[in-house]
Amino acid sequence: MALGALIACTILVIPAARAVPDPSADLLEGIASLGTGLLLAYVVEVSWLTGRIRQAPDYERRLGVTVGLGAGGLTGVVAVLLLAAHRAAGHSNLLDSIGLSWVVVSLAILGGLVIIQPLLIHEWSDEGPDAE
Repeated sequence: MALGALIACTILVIPAARAVPDPSADLLEGIASLGTGLLLAYVVEVSWLTGRIRQAPDYERRLGVTVGLGAGGLTGVVAVLLLAAHRAAGHSNLLDSIGLSWVVVSLAILGGLVIIQPLLIHEWSDEGPDAE
């Protein structure tokens, strides 16, 4: 479900990515560093989330969506590193637009997830059996 949403959003962003001039390999490597920082924050928050919502209803589904979005962010970091190598080799084609679209969408969603996870923890922990 989460990866399907990422793919759908990526397809919608491809025309906008085609209009953007090709980014340099250095810029793409900088984006990879930003994505790596987001992934580290995501891992810390998911480990915190798992311990606090274990008793919540639909625990597996909620965790599955969260992990699916994190996997999309991980593939975004890998894709941006591959794009940086692709650009450093002097290539420029449709793969750049598709890859850049995937990177933008997956890292934007991962960043949003990192921002909203504390709120999710609060909301989901209130739904457990101990909630009043």
